Amino acid sequence: MSVSGFLRDVPEFIENELGEAILARSEGAASFKELGPPDLIYLTKSSGKSGSKDTGSYHFVTGVDASSSASLAAYLNTLTYAIGEGKYNPKSTGWRIISGVYSCYNAFSRVDMRVEVKFPGKTETYFIDDRGTKKDNPSPGMWLETYLCSVLRALLYSDDANYRLSGWRKLNPIPDLDSESKFIDAVEKLFADSWQLGSEPDIQIATPVTNHLITALTKYFNYTGRFTSAINLFEKLRVQNPEVISLLIGAYIDMDEETKAVAAMTESLLTTPLDHVLLDIECQYLQKKGRDDLALQIAKRAVNCAPSEFASWARLTEVYIGLDEYEQALLTLNSCPMFTYYEKDTYRLPIARTASLPIPPAANTEEILNETNPAQQDADQALLRLPAPALRGTFAKAYELLSKLVTRVGWDDLLKYRSHVFVMEEEYRTQKVPAQANGGNVPRDEPTAGHPHTGDESAANTVSEPPSAQEPRESEKENAAAQAQDPDTFPFQDKRLCERWLDNLFMVLYEDLRVYTIWRAELVHFRTQNLNYRKTGLEWEILGDLAWRLYHPVEAEEAYQAAVEQQFSAKSWQRLLSIYQDRGDYENALTCVIKINTHNHRWYGEFSPELFRRMRRMIDDEGLVKVQNINASKTLPRPALDLMDKYFTFANKFQWDVSK
Repeated sequence: MSVSGFLRDVPEFIENELGEAILARSEGAASFKELGPPDLIYLTKSSGKSGSKDTGSYHFVTGVDASSSASLAAYLNTLTYAIGEGKYNPKSTGWRIISGVYSCYNAFSRVDMRVEVKFPGKTETYFIDDRGTKKDNPSPGMWLETYLCSVLRALLYSDDANYRLSGWRKLNPIPDLDSESKFIDAVEKLFADSWQLGSEPDIQIATPVTNHLITALTKYFNYTGRFTSAINLFEKLRVQNPEVISLLIGAYIDMDEETKAVAAMTESLLTTPLDHVLLDIECQYLQKKGRDDLALQIAKRAVNCAPSEFASWARLTEVYIGLDEYEQALLTLNSCPMFTYYEKDTYRLPIARTASLPIPPAANTEEILNETNPAQQDADQALLRLPAPALRGTFAKAYELLSKLVTRVGWDDLLKYRSHVFVMEEEYRTQKVPAQANGGNVPRDEPTAGHPHTGDESAANTVSEPPSAQEPRESEKENAAAQAQDPDTFPFQDKRLCERWLDNLFMVLYEDLRVYTIWRAELVHFRTQNLNYRKTGLEWEILGDLAWRLYHPVEAEEAYQAAVEQQFSAKSWQRLLSIYQDRGDYENALTCVIKINTHNHRWYGEFSPELFRRMRRMIDDEGLVKVQNINASKTLPRPALDLMDKYFTFANKFQWDVSK
């Protein structure tokens, strides 16, 4: 295909065989378990020459209005202007689009909704069920479901660093207040069925107030600041389900209406005292007020109400850390239920013959193009092999808690606390034979909030740095279960067995601390000798992530600054944005937003909830006019500064604080 056959400013992949991309989606639809993948846009192109074969191409998109077949057909129609001479012309001798298919997954009905347009005007609407059967005439209710699912994917997927997809256009699904009204109306109508959509990886069982819809809704209200709309919606939904009071309280807290929030808490605890989500919100509120002592009993009650949920145990662990009860924190962390992490829905696509990833003019800068500089992509294998970045879901959150612990007490004291509460390998080996001879073994306690219960039994293994755990043989487990009637014969009956996953996290933490210590020692040595400490851009980024995980923000900032000085690093700019904004350095924070926004524009990302949230916070604190003036004064490429206009337009539409 010649260059004239590619779409302008739109990514696309060219197929080897006509129709293989749409076939792959049909075959993969049965495996979708939650919200489904981004929408697939499939185009058939003709060169206009007699005897030549048609060519298929595709790309992905989120944020398009999927409320009707007409709106999806309209998107396909816009693409006809982005190729060759533009609008369809039957007399044209150049490349043109002769047909297009828009595929959008409906997670409520578990069907793939499709609109097929044959230019210049014939449109067909149908859907593919989970058995691959084609059916016509989707109902208005199915279109409402499809619209809501489309918005949720845009809100939840756009900033997810773990969900990477080439050729993906990210558009704003709610660009104005009319769109907001449409979105909220759909939420209100489909709220009762929202639990079917699934939930975040750290939630075991989706409920009406803990699911993907609620997560997306919360994210939307946070980045737009439309908390009044949130309260109005939750008041209506509360009539359907009393559990929605927890969402209402959260909205009151977010808009600094603490008096109303506390009053709602008091009322709700009388009507639904066993709601673990409500208890968690109250506990979090007390933590922010520095009253971990009051939060403790509430956190314990939340654990008793939802013993199978990770969030309840994690909150109790945080409270114990805040109270300096580190042994109890370790025991509670050891009792956290861990869930297998599942990636977001995707499917296997055939290998494309070629790809077109055009660079938008505003992003065609040397800095952005330097992002993949081979000279800066080399890194020490010791840094590349660090296991912590691979942690996901509940394991990543458990690691954060363990890292908080080591930040509070230090590595040596953490190991001491560990040996106090968990059975170590040396103890196990020493006492194993006498205990078995006397018919005693490690007792298994009943689960309580104060004395957590452990699951898969394992014994801690003492090695030099650090001690690790070793799981007993199956025969030893059986013997423990059969002969635990006489715990007095076992000399360390008050200790617990460290879970295998927690023992592994100790090893992961040790690796992070070891590499971090080496890095800081090397840096001090080089500075003492007045020598330059050289690292590649990728190495600095990894070191920044390392310091960030270990709660060393000053060292993390230093590493991220070094990373962006050597090459463009979107992750480093994102971390620096968080650091600068938290300290009130809006001058540098806005520079970070401009850099990230330009990078997103390069890869067709016109929508980032996180950047909108950051800009709202900045405008609320400084005022729209001042932020606009700071932006205009930047000595950055003018096209990059012009890309920021969408945030200022959005601020006016959504009535952010423009009075300052």
